[in-house]
Amino acid sequence: MKTIIRSRFKEHLYRMSLERGGETFTQKRIAEETGLMRKTVSLWLDMQKPLDRIDTSALIALSKYVGCHPLDLLVVEEMPNDN
Repeated sequence: MKTIIRSRFKEHLYRMSLERGGETFTQKRIAEETGLMRKTVSLWLDMQKPLDRIDTSALIALSKYVGCHPLDLLVVEEMPNDN
């Protein structure tokens, strides 16, 4: 088995959007408001692709943005090996 880490940022962003009456959050907006690059935001929004590396400054900025603990943005999964 192989252990991977996926982002839950999109889930938290969706919750925040609902709490704000369906407010829209684009990658551009999130990048501008967090000071992160759009590519970084894009990586964190992709729930299907495992995170290869975790930039702690991005993790902290995004968790503050959606109002959660940094570890709430991560999920650890066990995947079968690619044999």
